[in-house]
Amino acid sequence: MDELIFIGTPIAKETRDVLDKVTEQVCVGMTDSEKKAYEMGVENTIRAMTALLEVDDEPKLYMPNLEVSTEMTLDEVKECFCKE
Repeated sequence: MDELIFIGTPIAKETRDVLDKVTEQVCVGMTDSEKKAYEMGVENTIRAMTALLEVDDEPKLYMPNLEVSTEMTLDEVKECFCKE
């Protein structure tokens, strides 16, 4: 692999859009207080995610196989994603 491509995405906005599309289905049969709790949980999750992603101006890279945040060189990132 000779190049590495980064794609930017508004993760919090896209998450919100997906949840907005399914909220009505998810909330079927819920009481008003359960709906309010669900909406509060969604809002808190979006805010927490946004805060984590906006903590600094450095680009982020999601690596689901890591158990803790890890500083990596470009070669180490390539090695993780480009295993043959």
